[in-house]
Amino acid sequence: MKHINLISIAVVVVIGLVGCDNESSTSPQPILMPEVNDKNCAPENITQLDVSIRTEFADACLRRGTFKPSPGKKW
Repeated sequence: MKHINLISIAVVVVIGLVGCDNESSTSPQPILMPEVNDKNCAPENITQLDVSIRTEFADACLRRGTFKPSPGKKW
């Protein structure tokens, strides 16, 4: 009798989890960030971007240069 109760509980759990899916077929497509270059980083082009990626893209534009270490000081 214990095996039947255990099996029935397992079946109910499996049936309940069958419909669970992390990705929905009706979910909107993610907005792709444009290439970071001089033309796209112009302020008028940044304001035309979607709000969800605007800040991330503006941050990438500010950091698009290369790192140049300063010369060492000998005090």
